[in-house]
Amino acid sequence: MSEFEMKPVKLIIVIVDRNMDKKVTKLFNDKNIEYHIATPGRGTAPTDTQTYFGLGETEKSVIMSVAEEDEIKIIFELLNSELHFDQPNTGIAFTVRIGSLSSMLALQYLTGFLANKEEK
Repeated sequence: MSEFEMKPVKLIIVIVDRNMDKKVTKLFNDKNIEYHIATPGRGTAPTDTQTYFGLGETEKSVIMSVAEEDEIKIIFELLNSELHFDQPNTGIAFTVRIGSLSSMLALQYLTGFLANKEEK
């Protein structure tokens, strides 16, 4: 593969309680996934019992990042081992295949390819 060929990429979407968003972005940054879009969200309404005990956080963060397809399995393993996504009520993560972008430059920007090339 030449230095200008790009591997297939996917959009990673992670939904967590608002207080977890910095941990998710740090995990991504540690794996050299440095482009993120985060937006506030709202989860499902808690039950009366959850409200009474102050449980059932409804303030969520939706974090979107782009990663090469061959990195996805590693990222999901880290979400499980580091942030315990394999436990109930900790977060949701899924991917969406990116079929096309407006230009190669956009793809290089989203995957950090340009920044990595400038550092060398």
